[in-house]
Amino acid sequence: MSTEQTETPQWGAPPPPAQPRTRWSVKRIAVAVAIAVGIAAAGGVAIYAASGSTAAEQGGPGGGRTGGPMLVGGPMGGMSGIDHGEFLTGEITELTDDSITAASEDGYTRTYVIDDGTELTDGIEKGDEVTIVATTDGDIATAESVMEMGTMPQRRAGGGPPQNGDRGQDGGN
Repeated sequence: MSTEQTETPQWGAPPPPAQPRTRWSVKRIAVAVAIAVGIAAAGGVAIYAASGSTAAEQGGPGGGRTGGPMLVGGPMGGMSGIDHGEFLTGEITELTDDSITAASEDGYTRTYVIDDGTELTDGIEKGDEVTIVATTDGDIATAESVMEMGTMPQRRAGGGPPQNGDRGQDGGN
């Protein structure tokens, strides 16, 4: 019977040499890749089955919606808990220097006050498709922003209501 003595490491002594790492074989790498692809495919199938929709119903790439601005977060905060009167996407049916009336596709119509703080896109007019974000105080809704589909609003310069169709920061130029 032979007795092998192992040395007890001394405090402060260098550590013993590390065991050499074994390299993965090509076969092992191929198996790992196949498993990863299988897991990803199963996840995609599960998501598709859970969504209950087809690619044609999903809109843009990745299921994103198409057309019009998508307002989530940002200076307007989240859109949860917003009443229909505070957020409307529809067609302008009437436009004056101090109010805008719009109708959504579901038939909802609302008139909003336009004041010095209202952000408007340049050149909006009756018949344009817009998104209106507003605040309400009782029966009065004041437009915070009126955005024509695909454009960004401009804060009104000068502080007064627009004059002679001037709805932009640069005088419509």
